[in-house]
Amino acid sequence: MIDRKVSFYIGSSWKDCYSDYHLTLLRKTIEAPEVKTATVDIPLTDGQVDLLASLSSVPRYNNRMITMEFELIRDRWNWVSDYQAIMAALHGQALNIRFSDDTSYYWTGRISVGALEDHGTTAGLVITMDAKPFKRTITKTTAIAQRTVSSSYSTTVTISSERAYPIFTVSGAMTVSDGTDTYSLSSTRSTAYGLELKKGSNSLSFTAVGGSKTLKMEYEGGML
Repeated sequence: MIDRKVSFYIGSSWKDCYSDYHLTLLRKTIEAPEVKTATVDIPLTDGQVDLLASLSSVPRYNNRMITMEFELIRDRWNWVSDYQAIMAALHGQALNIRFSDDTSYYWTGRISVGALEDHGTTAGLVITMDAKPFKRTITKTTAIAQRTVSSSYSTTVTISSERAYPIFTVSGAMTVSDGTDTYSLSSTRSTAYGLELKKGSNSLSFTAVGGSKTLKMEYEGGML
């Protein structure tokens, strides 16, 4: 069965492509992930050397293009206003999307809306997303229930997905270290840009800055 639904997360709610924008999804294509490489030629050696392999123990991937072909199911005199509404809501925006055949995950990236095509009784429209390589779980997993960190706290978080993206809620300034880099956390619900948890065991160390703080950590799992 062809999947005919895609939802866009706009503002603070999911918008349905059909009920909100009168679009029926005909087909979608999600590019396969392409491994990042940075190869250089080394004199007097065979082949090439991948510099990224020496910097990361896990493969890194480029963004993936998601192409969605839609039919605008409305009378012709509505096309201009419908297209304007779609452009205003989606074009150029960094958004999340999810498909009705894979509702446990969402994709994140930047949206581009193509030209409106006259198909006679309906109009065609192609919408693309320059998406991050890993789709993420809609449901978040609690890795650290709310606790008080008086000075420092260390723990090991075990991840079963290919990647995990942590979300922290702290009551004041705090730092977190994965043993390689140290990241600052604010007194709000936030992410530490660049911090990803890998499949398996991940050691994390937290330090409260200027006295005791409360900490909670959730994460979204990532799958290719």
